Amino acid sequence: MATVKKRKANRTILIMGEGATEKAFLKHLKNLYGQRGSGLAITIRSATGGSPEAIVRYTENIIKNHAYDRVAILMDTDVEWSKEARERAKKWNITLIGATPCIEGLLLRILGHTPPHRSEECKQVCARIFGGDLMDEMTYQDRLGIQVLEQKREQIPELDMLLGCFS
Repeated sequence: MATVKKRKANRTILIMGEGATEKAFLKHLKNLYGQRGSGLAITIRSATGGSPEAIVRYTENIIKNHAYDRVAILMDTDVEWSKEARERAKKWNITLIGATPCIEGLLLRILGHTPPHRSEECKQVCARIFGGDLMDEMTYQDRLGIQVLEQKREQIPELDMLLGCFS
């Protein structure tokens, strides 16, 4: 009689990105932290932009039909998060993680740079530093390995929150 190996149920996690750059960065993090056998089933999706309210509502519509153990949204802070967006997120147990002023600003901080105050300038500086398509998860491999991320998570609270979603 063959022994049957019992499978342990994975914890399910949904992490939404505001747009394509967030999605690519989140996929990079999933490749580093969400390896097979980790006990996590991590889904990365993109809301393809919009207002904070629209992104929260989009996420809400996804989780109405799926049972996730944890849900988080990574989105820019250059557009103020309304009271409605915050309340809806709280109601649906969605963790909001802000990238200040934008995802490129967060990436610059992880690399040890002081980001410009305007999103457009952050995008320009990031494009020069990375030299690749920020919407491609492979762009992050060389500069943002586990060692860099773990070191910076102690200094950057939103990175710590984000990486906490992968554990």
